Amino acid sequence: MSNGVFFYANEGSRRAAGEFDNAVSALNSEGIEFNESKLCESHDELNALVKQRVEEGAKVVFVGGGDGTLGSVSEHFLRKETVFGGFPLGTGNQFAREVGIPGDIAAAAACLAKGRVAAIDMGMCNDQGFITVATMGLTTDIARGLTSKGVLGKASYGPALIKAIQKVEPFEVEIVGGSETIVGEVIQVVVSNGRTHAGPFLASPDATITDGMFDVYTLKPMGFGEMVGTGVLALAGKHTEVEEVDWMKTSTLSIKTQPKIPVILDGEEIWFDSLEFRVEMAGIKALVGPDFRTPQDRLSSISFD
Repeated sequence: MSNGVFFYANEGSRRAAGEFDNAVSALNSEGIEFNESKLCESHDELNALVKQRVEEGAKVVFVGGGDGTLGSVSEHFLRKETVFGGFPLGTGNQFAREVGIPGDIAAAAACLAKGRVAAIDMGMCNDQGFITVATMGLTTDIARGLTSKGVLGKASYGPALIKAIQKVEPFEVEIVGGSETIVGEVIQVVVSNGRTHAGPFLASPDATITDGMFDVYTLKPMGFGEMVGTGVLALAGKHTEVEEVDWMKTSTLSIKTQPKIPVILDGEEIWFDSLEFRVEMAGIKALVGPDFRTPQDRLSSISFD
């Protein structure tokens, strides 16, 4: 089944179980026919199928799910000719927003069917790939507090955020970038591969997913009001001007924390003994929306005929 077109989704993603068939039908109606489409019962099954199809030389592999699902299989596409088609079937759908794919199923299908391809950067944390963001600290507590995400969707983030702010514990961090170092007590570390994270917040004023750089920032301990104010500034990427925020741009970095804490890669919690990050510049060929802005030499197209 080499050079074919495939679609796999994670049944555990919030929308996939109920809307996978609708997604397949929407893509079919746009003229995209699949050699195989399957709603996988487990992430292990999904991961194995995606890896197999890429290794066989598939033309396009669509993956349906949330950011955790998309990020967890992204490394299979690294330096491969197979095009990655991320179909938004999760709650946050950060990657879809990043590359200009609508959240609505019919609109997403119409967008993806245009076959616009961009070579986007991929982040690597040790040997684990991610496509949007890696975080430590506050966001870990937020993710753990999303017990009702499957029922409430985006509405569950508000209560989880408030609860996380109330219980967050500072930790010591040392971040060594290419030419800069951040050391001190913090409550949050963000390593962003793209333009935005956690919804509408800009990683920096000029961040992109095609600049070959991570935007890295930390939040020092601060009061609730200060945190809200910093969040408002982050909507325009101006949080980097706040005294309680340290920030750098770098293509490689290492992170040490005391105590050791997990890292959240595209929404999925993972534990590593040490953290080494690097950008794989133009590492993945991905389907993107018509309004996604990127250098012309990173653009191409693909036909589903």
